[in-house]
Amino acid sequence: MCVPAPGFSTAGKASTGVGLSDAQMLTPGAQVGQLVESLIADLQSGGSAGAAAELLDRVHALLEPAGDPAMVAMLVATDQIAARWRCEADQLEVYRRAQCRAVDSESETRRSLITALQAVAELIRCPRDWPRASPLDGEVQASGGLHSRPGPSGGMAACALAAFLLGPCVIQCHGQVIEGWRGAKVARVVRYLMFRSGRSAHRDMLIETFWPECDAEVARRNLHQTMYLIRRVLRSRTGLEHIAYENEAYAVDCRAGFWCDVEEFEARVAAGRCAEREGRADEAIEEFERGVALYADDLLEDLPYEDWALTERDRLRVTYLDCANRLAELRLAGGAVDVALEISQQVLRREPCDETAHRRAMSCYSLTGRRPLVVQQYRRCSSALADTLDLEPSKETTDLYCSLVNGQLRTTGR
Repeated sequence: MCVPAPGFSTAGKASTGVGLSDAQMLTPGAQVGQLVESLIADLQSGGSAGAAAELLDRVHALLEPAGDPAMVAMLVATDQIAARWRCEADQLEVYRRAQCRAVDSESETRRSLITALQAVAELIRCPRDWPRASPLDGEVQASGGLHSRPGPSGGMAACALAAFLLGPCVIQCHGQVIEGWRGAKVARVVRYLMFRSGRSAHRDMLIETFWPECDAEVARRNLHQTMYLIRRVLRSRTGLEHIAYENEAYAVDCRAGFWCDVEEFEARVAAGRCAEREGRADEAIEEFERGVALYADDLLEDLPYEDWALTERDRLRVTYLDCANRLAELRLAGGAVDVALEISQQVLRREPCDETAHRRAMSCYSLTGRRPLVVQQYRRCSSALADTLDLEPSKETTDLYCSLVNGQLRTTGR
């Protein structure tokens, strides 16, 4: 019985190997002829690169002792072609495996999408009232009516003067938007005084901030005229004096009825942190939700280059991100996975490099059985860090990702 050459099939006469007893009776040339014919037949029927390499080695062993220059040159050329073929065959195998993984991933994502759409269809068939993330007392339509923003607890009509500075600036008297401040400089000073929420601003500080290029006399005259226009506009709307002047300093008089979203935002965050430290989770959630709702956008986003606002804008942004992350952690700890996920994605829309939010989003996806989205979230994190900071995800983020894709669920993103 003949023994087939390693890696070759026995189908077909041409691919039959050379038996040991037969080989002893064949001349070296005949043996090589048999091996080469076997190799050709096997390659034509889809043989492997490894088997071809082994058979070529046997051909070399038989022909090299003869020292035929023409044969040696042909064998060298054959080896080069075979080496290139083996490399291309290996690449094709890598691509084939990658394609299989991509097909599996696509199928799983398709099933996740179908499941999500089925849930949406079920909700449509059975309408329900969705609870708001937090109870909001008194809402005001931002300029242009694009979105609602939480206002004073007593309602806008009961508030003599209200300043919305988180996002595009809106200033209202008894619920009516004040416009026409007689010049951009007047509007800038109004915003500055409103932001300070009753804290006085010395005359020299105002001059240095808004008229640094003017000589002292011209700057004082400009300041006096600006404050006169501000007082006149506010007095015409409310009948009250909202700007106080004492010891060469100006301030919004809070006794006349004043509310500012920045002051309210910081108070809610502080109250939430206090409640969290003392273990009052429900109260902390309520305060943090109000804080998140108040943060419509970055401070005075319609004045992105206002020098005095740059540092305060960054500080408030960090405060918001911390508040939102704390809220998401508390929600996740309470089992509200979808709410925690939505808050995490809200954070990432404002700060794509926030790894805490990325980790929590991955945990939420894992807890709800959406493993492909865990992978997608980790890739988003990697891309954001690389593109923005030229960094890789931290070890904590990578370790969490590995544990989640391996099926070890975590209930927190920290």
